[in-house]
Amino acid sequence: RINESTGYFINTVDESLVNVGSFSTSNLKYVFPTSLIKFEPPEGKAFKDGRIVDANEFDLSQRKYIWTKVVSVVGDGTNAGRGILSSGLGPIKFNEVIPSGAIARRIVPKFVNNLPLELELEIVNQMIESQNFGLRYDFAQSQWKIITAPNLDLINIFSLGKAGDNTRNNLDSSWIVSFIKRADRYQVKVRGLDYIFGSIEQNRFYIDINKKVYDSLTGQIVRDQVKVLGINAGVNSLPLKRDINFSVDDTIKFNDGYESAAEIKVAFFDSDDDGVIDDPESFSEIVGNDVDLNFLYFKEVKDTSGNSTFDLVDETVEPILGFQRENQVNVNDYSDGQLFYFYDVSENRIKRLNKQTNSLVLEPTYKANFGRKNLSFQYVHSSGEDRRIDPSSSNIIDIYLLTRTYDTEFRDYVLGNIATIPEVPSIDFLRINYGARLNNIKSISDEIIYQPVRYKILFGSLAEENLQAVFKVVKNPNRTINDNDLKVRIVSAINEFFDINNWDFGDKFYLSELTTYVVTSVAPDVSNLIVIPKNQDLPLESLFEIPSRADEIFISGARVDDIEIVSSLTIELNTAV
Repeated sequence: RINESTGYFINTVDESLVNVGSFSTSNLKYVFPTSLIKFEPPEGKAFKDGRIVDANEFDLSQRKYIWTKVVSVVGDGTNAGRGILSSGLGPIKFNEVIPSGAIARRIVPKFVNNLPLELELEIVNQMIESQNFGLRYDFAQSQWKIITAPNLDLINIFSLGKAGDNTRNNLDSSWIVSFIKRADRYQVKVRGLDYIFGSIEQNRFYIDINKKVYDSLTGQIVRDQVKVLGINAGVNSLPLKRDINFSVDDTIKFNDGYESAAEIKVAFFDSDDDGVIDDPESFSEIVGNDVDLNFLYFKEVKDTSGNSTFDLVDETVEPILGFQRENQVNVNDYSDGQLFYFYDVSENRIKRLNKQTNSLVLEPTYKANFGRKNLSFQYVHSSGEDRRIDPSSSNIIDIYLLTRTYDTEFRDYVLGNIATIPEVPSIDFLRINYGARLNNIKSISDEIIYQPVRYKILFGSLAEENLQAVFKVVKNPNRTINDNDLKVRIVSAINEFFDINNWDFGDKFYLSELTTYVVTSVAPDVSNLIVIPKNQDLPLESLFEIPSRADEIFISGARVDDIEIVSSLTIELNTAV
């Protein structure tokens, strides 16, 4: 391949060859296949066309660094001190052209994304013993390790300061995944970092994460992209010079199921789709590092359904001043109502100045994130052939179809008869099987778009996390009822409520209608019923109203295990709220 190169590392002091990987004790010990290395040119130089040249800030084709992936390493990376192999190639292969004289500045160790059998067995043992535990990643050894309950810190923010601590004082907060035992189940939390790209007015984003688009020329999957254009200024106020690509990763969903069209989640670009990103510094090159203190401010607002969203604060209307700590602000120097953001990790809050009390009052509806606005960008949406519309047709007709085969298979999946979730029929399948008859009766100016309908599961363990729930039931004290029999009758009533004949595609679910129907169906054996989200971080009202898309229809995933018989709802409600 043209964009590959081979070589080895030398010590710039005495030009001796330097070992890598397990043969090294320096940072080059992290050089293994799939690790990333950042190369920079010598002072006053730049990269261009695979060569090192004199730097020229007006030459937009020059690059100030190259990130490359290590493809393979032969032995110690030096050919036992001889350098070039007998084949004439270097012992280390890179997936980019790296010219001789380039200086390695950073190494990102390889990331292991699968767990060894020994660790899986240890996880099982922890669960059998009903222990809280966490998983951390040891980047030095490229291994996942368990944090046991006596060492697990679930309170403080992520920190590597006490990673691997075994003093049994709950000091290790370096977990990526935590497993917390709650009654008869585990609550699993995963730490992550979302990169959000949004457009206030000029652009709207559309992505169907269930749809894969293939490029017939390359035979590869094509993903939507956001390109931050090179005409934008970088952190140093100089042009970026090159477009920086991000792949569209996912939609942003609200608690009620709606998806934002103004914002999307993006991920670092992986041009060859090998699971290793091209440039780990893409975000920081645009926004800067923590020390650059580039913040965007957001204010929480409620939509018409009562769900919380965060709108970007217009700082020309409502300016916010940044300080590291609150004790650095002299309130006498500012006017009433001034907002301040205190970005020290121990504070991280926004307060408003109240001149009547001459104090700073917390504003819990405001938040700050690292970011940047007013960027020139290009949104590239890849549409499959079955999503493209013939422009010669004047009437576009969407036909939504729920096939009997998909319905039967999906109900078997919900009942646990099959383990794999059924795939919806393809658009081509619908067109081939139903198009012939419809084409005979449609007008020549009509274009029929066949849309497969999918089920949206509510409540059970098969539903999305924010749609899973527990049904808390209070029995009528004047009735003698078997608990298990009552649970079965309640599940049966829920299934009757979600009978396919009661719903249409795109309908909205109202929890009050369900609870009324269930209580009426099992009357007089139940005196009260309430539905509470399993996710304790969600408010009680998150299930009050749930929409579905035009290509979705509801189905219940509730089982007997999701029904709990309680003596009273007073304490339960206080806990949930």
